[in-house]
Amino acid sequence: MRSVALKISLPIILIIFLFFGVLGYHAYRERRASFRRLVEQDSRMTLRVAAQGIALLMEAEYRDHVLEFMQSVRAEMGAAHLGARSPDGRSILRVQDTSGVSSSPSAEWVHLRVPLPARDTCRRCHTGTLLTQGYLEARRDVAPLMKTARSWYTRASLTHLLASILLSFVIAVTVHWTVRRPLRRLVDAMERVTQGDWAVNLPVRGRDEIASLTRHFYSMLERLRAYQEEREREQRAKLRQAEHMMTVAEMAASLAHEIKNPLAGIQSALTVLFEQEVLRPEAREVYESIVQDLSRINQVLEDLLQYARPRPVEWTAVDLGSLVESVVLRILPRAREKGLELRTDLPPDVPVLQGDPHQLHQMLYNLLLNAVQATGEGGRVTVGFRSHPTADEVELWVEDTGPGIPPDKLDLILKPFYSTKPGGTGLGLPICLRIIENHGGRLSIESEVGRGSTFRVYLPVRGLGRA
Repeated sequence: MRSVALKISLPIILIIFLFFGVLGYHAYRERRASFRRLVEQDSRMTLRVAAQGIALLMEAEYRDHVLEFMQSVRAEMGAAHLGARSPDGRSILRVQDTSGVSSSPSAEWVHLRVPLPARDTCRRCHTGTLLTQGYLEARRDVAPLMKTARSWYTRASLTHLLASILLSFVIAVTVHWTVRRPLRRLVDAMERVTQGDWAVNLPVRGRDEIASLTRHFYSMLERLRAYQEEREREQRAKLRQAEHMMTVAEMAASLAHEIKNPLAGIQSALTVLFEQEVLRPEAREVYESIVQDLSRINQVLEDLLQYARPRPVEWTAVDLGSLVESVVLRILPRAREKGLELRTDLPPDVPVLQGDPHQLHQMLYNLLLNAVQATGEGGRVTVGFRSHPTADEVELWVEDTGPGIPPDKLDLILKPFYSTKPGGTGLGLPICLRIIENHGGRLSIESEVGRGSTFRVYLPVRGLGRA
């Protein structure tokens, strides 16, 4: 992983190297041009003086000394070639270096021309022209001076390179101490926090962005610590409540088990007495009331046993359409007794789930029974389902037109032993919720006071098929 320090330092170092490289090369080109201009100026001035000297020698009729004079001028200039040409370009006189320098492959030439002065005395030898276009030319090698420039450029480049390295080192060290180390300490502190060590201590120096980031980290850490402590308190409270509920459930299961046997004996004895017709007629109403109470007590004990000791899920294929129709047939007589309309909304393609048919039957039966009990005469209860292929789940809903559930009661109705119905045990919905969760599903409740409630069950499709 590339560090922030490297991301900051590397572009700066590259810019420094590029800057010094461009600057050195530009200075080298300028120095070369300067050396060339100096050579041209010096050579041009020398040629002008030589032209005047040649003119004076020719005027004094020292023509024999012109060649010697041009040879000395050539040697003084360090030129490889020096010559005079007529206006039509013909060579009049020429001297050149015979040492072989002119044939060197590394030679770098400068070619110069200056006009020869035209005087009236020149007509004695050059009749018909004033030599206004005659010129003196020279060719001079500036390679030695360019070599000096290259030597200077090499030394300057090495100096720039050392300066760049030193400056880059200073920048890298500065970035390391001001950026990388504080960030590394902050990352280490975060890793310690993720491992559960909340006792971190980082120095906060200055007012830069890293110091501000550290202060915000401490602020976040305080909030996380407070949230963690709150969560731990809630977890401990839930654990104590779970342990308490487990104890109560075990006691309830034991008590229900102990009560069921005597109740069964009492109910059997009453049945025998009733069948033998030893009871007087006025006692038969008491008998029927006792039997109803015993049935209700037995149902309460069954709910207690089921909630305290839930059965494990026995996975098998469940035809959801057949399941809904079976539950509706059981609930239909009660709905008719109350004058309710019981509707079903079943799609043509019925999904097949993997689950426990007995537990799913009981869950749907409890939801429908609650809806029927909560809906008044003339109301409507609807049960249906639909599949969600994209979510890989099935939605099962039970909708009623009852009085609805107040918002402050929505969370309470799923708690054990809470009931709004007279004589209710408060275990129907908690048992439904446990069955749904054991099947990997979830329960959603939508309710509006005065308009009814909708219970939506979402069950995952395990091996979805079509019936």
